[in-house]
Amino acid sequence: MIRDIFKFKKANAQKLKEYGFSATDGGYSLRTSVLNGLFEMRVSVKDGEVGTMLTDCESGEEYRLHLIEGSNGEFVGKVKAEYEAVLSDIRDKCFDEEIFKNAQSKQVIQYIENRYGDRLEFLWESSPSTAVWRRTDNRKWYGAIFVLQRSKLGLSGGGETEIIDLRADPTAIESLVDNVSYFRGYHMNKKSWITIMLDGSIPTQTVFDRIDESYLLALKK
Repeated sequence: MIRDIFKFKKANAQKLKEYGFSATDGGYSLRTSVLNGLFEMRVSVKDGEVGTMLTDCESGEEYRLHLIEGSNGEFVGKVKAEYEAVLSDIRDKCFDEEIFKNAQSKQVIQYIENRYGDRLEFLWESSPSTAVWRRTDNRKWYGAIFVLQRSKLGLSGGGETEIIDLRADPTAIESLVDNVSYFRGYHMNKKSWITIMLDGSIPTQTVFDRIDESYLLALKK
């Protein structure tokens, strides 16, 4: 539940302080009441992770029914609704957007903005972790960036990864694809697009060079 509410979000320390959070043990914490004082809710933010604890003010015991999937009942529903409302308000007022978290992804986004003046375009509401770059002269795509499950690339280990799709010369694609750091274009024409892992396995300057090549190829096609 918490992971879903704060997905693609990054805490803003100044906003947390302005909201009422106190600095504690390398992070921030907040205490607030839920259901007119029936519960005390503690929210902690540390190392990018959000934690919560709901305590019954009368018994002093931790309350957890609102966290159990499938738990029913009018009262539990009220607790869950207010609990989520508190977290959503904190998210909206204290967190900034951060869809792409890898250091290399951030370097790529900044490079394209500095060199070409192009910013990410998020075209699909149903896919908030997918964005593209387009040339301003002909509106053709020359890059796309994704957050996706590693399994979609045939990789083991589970979890998510960040990738960039770029146009490339078909001959170069044949020689580069290793299904480790380079793949045939994800959701693109596999003959003319290549996918690159943005996990640092390919030198950042090499990624920049391939972006420049893709930009030129988008002019020709």
